[in-house]
Amino acid sequence: MNDHESEAIIKKIIAFKDLEDAIQLAISPSDTCIIAENEIYQAAKISPLISETLMGIPIRCYTPLEYNRYVAPYRDADKMIIMIDDGEKLTPNMKNTIEICRIMGVESIIILFSDISGELKRMMTPEIIPLKFSPNLEAMEKLIISTAITIKVLAEAASRKMDNPRAKDVLKGLGEVKVYEEDERKLKSILMEIANGNIKHVFSDHMLMGVIETVIEETTVKKQYAIKVYRMDDHPKITMNIISRGGKTAIFTSEVEADVAKQIQNYMKMHGREVEEYMEKGDPIIAPLQLSINLFKAKREVA
Repeated sequence: MNDHESEAIIKKIIAFKDLEDAIQLAISPSDTCIIAENEIYQAAKISPLISETLMGIPIRCYTPLEYNRYVAPYRDADKMIIMIDDGEKLTPNMKNTIEICRIMGVESIIILFSDISGELKRMMTPEIIPLKFSPNLEAMEKLIISTAITIKVLAEAASRKMDNPRAKDVLKGLGEVKVYEEDERKLKSILMEIANGNIKHVFSDHMLMGVIETVIEETTVKKQYAIKVYRMDDHPKITMNIISRGGKTAIFTSEVEADVAKQIQNYMKMHGREVEEYMEKGDPIIAPLQLSINLFKAKREVA
């Protein structure tokens, strides 16, 4: 997938009419949750912040194991949006979640990135919305698709339920997301330093956390080291501890937490440490998707 194809994916999701039933579930957010795994979960876990911001009620996001063990035994009713990348490769936990939906009569919809096939085709499942993308998506492609779906469904639900002008602005902003070459070059430079082991500490704001955790893991998976991604509110406790460990620090932020990013940057520089900062400007709800788009080519070239 090249830059134009990644932008085309977003346009396809924006125009996709079959997401209507998922939007209707999200319009009643008090008992609706999202279930996802791996990269898709990392993208979808922004749903509580987005739905709280746009509708005043958080739509929760769980992994299948979290839902099966900690939620399902104690709830009588739920509505569920399940996101799966490939119907051929269902995990045992995801199979259990789908079976729980059937047994308990949970109103649910599966948004499937590929076409209906494999185990999913043979199981007794709720409604399936196949997006018909390739079944062999890269991690960054899954991030882009799942982030776009999460933002689209929640913003559309808020726009219809509350006539929320902010939600309408978000939907408009979705259609304007594109690759910015200057940002792409900056991200490539930072990823290169992470891959080379020069950057040893990473901070991220709340909205970008899932994207950053995924790309850091993808970048370092074959290395002899791992990098932990810290949240902005880990400052100053964490920054006090890491200044003695050496290595550069990278900070990824949207405009909302830019002041905290500046505090961390100033603190590290005051103690003689080098810092690389990347700010994703614009609406913070759109920021995770814009970051994913800008990261896609940069991540591929570093790999």
